[in-house]
This record gives sequence, C-alpha cells and structure tokens, in this order.
Amino acid sequence: MSTGSLQEQKVVTTSSEDVAATVVSVFHAPRGSIIELMLKRIRFLEQALVKFAMSELTDLQKTLLKKVRENEGKKTLTALTRELSKRYGIPESTVKWNLRKLRDMGLIIAGNAESKGTPVSLTEIGRLVVRHL
Repeated sequence: MSTGSLQEQKVVTTSSEDVAATVVSVFHAPRGSIIELMLKRIRFLEQALVKFAMSELTDLQKTLLKKVRENEGKKTLTALTRELSKRYGIPESTVKWNLRKLRDMGLIIAGNAESKGTPVSLTEIGRLVVRHL
C-alpha cells in the first residue's frame, strides 16, 4: 500500500480473508471490535451464498460459469453461446437460456436488448461462486 491518505489507497483483494486482514490493519481494529464482528458476518453470508448457489445451479450452469471466467471480457453473450454450443454439442437455445439465467441470478454481466455488445464477465458474486467450483 502507498503511504498516501486512506482515500488514495487502492486495495485489491481476492477473498474475504484478504479484505478482513486489510480492513483490520488499515483501521487498527482490535479483536472483538464491531469491524471484526461485521467481517465475520460477511464471511458467514458469503459461505451461505456459495452453499445456496451450489445447491441451485445445474451442472451445465456451473460449467458455463467456469467458461465465462476463462473468456471474461473477451466475448459477447451471443459469441460465447455459439462457441460453447459447438464445443459441447448443446443447442444454442439451451446455452443462451442458461447464460441468461446466470445473468438474472446476478452471477454474470452480459448484454441484453438495451446493452448489446457487452462482453460477458463475472460479477463479484459470480467470482465468489466460481472460486468454490
């Protein structure tokens, strides 16, 4: 981290554990503080979210999430649909329906009628779920 003001510092994290360590060190939060308690609550909610996603997502949707991660920001929904349909021998309509379902669940960002051409990418929640696949 830089030695600039707190507002100037940019923290890049990959997990709630990293966030917790950063927050505790930046704010010098003592054990048992409200910050530490809130971070524990966040970790609990993340675990609950992942468990829920694992139970609700189909095997195809889990595979599609992994493929979105591999192609993140490179392809539109339509291009990715075509590629995955050919690769797995699944009808385009099935792939597209499942990708839209992932978008509607808030796990991916993808174009729609108002935002055509948007590259497919994972949301923060999507990244969290993919880490556990």
